[in-house]
Amino acid sequence: MAPKPCTIEAIYSTSINYKVCEIEEEFDIRWEDIKDYTVRWGRLQLTMKCGKTFEYDRFEERGEICWKRPYELNELNEDFERLEDLAPTTNKE
Repeated sequence: MAPKPCTIEAIYSTSINYKVCEIEEEFDIRWEDIKDYTVRWGRLQLTMKCGKTFEYDRFEERGEICWKRPYELNELNEDFERLEDLAPTTNKE
């Protein structure tokens, strides 16, 4: 029998899409002029080759998450380690 978990963790997934053509139009920039980008807290942050930065927020795209079924379900011990990862393996021949 499996050990009793300390915590049951349900992980849900969602996404936000950023349309490059809309970003280019809104900021009057070209994709070729972007040096780097990152996303934090749902905001797309653009760094241009010239050093200028832009932030693009798609708040309206952050809709409700479907809570019906989790993307992943884990049983965790007191150290938040997955019990499945700690199970001993058996060599069946």
